Amino acid sequence: MKSEIDTVIQRTQRYWYVDGLGEMAVGLMLAIFGLYFSLFPLFENQNLGLAVALGQPVLLLLLWWLGGKAVRALKERITYPRTGYVLVARKKKPLSRLALAAITAMVVGALVGLIQAFAAGSRLIIPTVVGAFLAFSVAIIGRRFGLARFYVLAAYTFGIGLLTGILSLTETQQNTFLFAMFGLGWIISGAVTFARYLASTRPPNGDIP
Repeated sequence: MKSEIDTVIQRTQRYWYVDGLGEMAVGLMLAIFGLYFSLFPLFENQNLGLAVALGQPVLLLLLWWLGGKAVRALKERITYPRTGYVLVARKKKPLSRLALAAITAMVVGALVGLIQAFAAGSRLIIPTVVGAFLAFSVAIIGRRFGLARFYVLAAYTFGIGLLTGILSLTETQQNTFLFAMFGLGWIISGAVTFARYLASTRPPNGDIP
């Protein structure tokens, strides 16, 4: 059973997701990350191909940094004047958010590589397992912050994994489609949340920014 303190902490942390801006930023980041896979076939030279592959964590770091700045700027312009600013206390961790983003990118890439190594020739199992892994991660976020819409997003993500395996796509096309559609799900979820937020809130002076 949750204590009252845990409930307050969860409610405070959940406030970051109240406007959907963060979700749209993550979705855009994931969609761009997915489209990045489509560059691989353009480079027949192995050295260039390796450089493109190694550029994935760098791209995710850059997108994570730019997305964070954009979301904070938009919250200061739209969210905080409407429903106030809530400082979320965070424990100091040895890894920064950027490092965590890079590790996430490498883990996903390694997961795809391992599954391909042990399931060569199977076009269904690879995207299905990756989709299940991503869906599980989204469900964890939903449970941690008490966000029901993330369970819907998790189900959507798993469905996209299955669909990716069923479609007749090459390996590169599978990766592009899976992550681009995964990002689209976040964008839609964030956009719906943002529309509802704007409809239910108003800044103190009554003007809509």
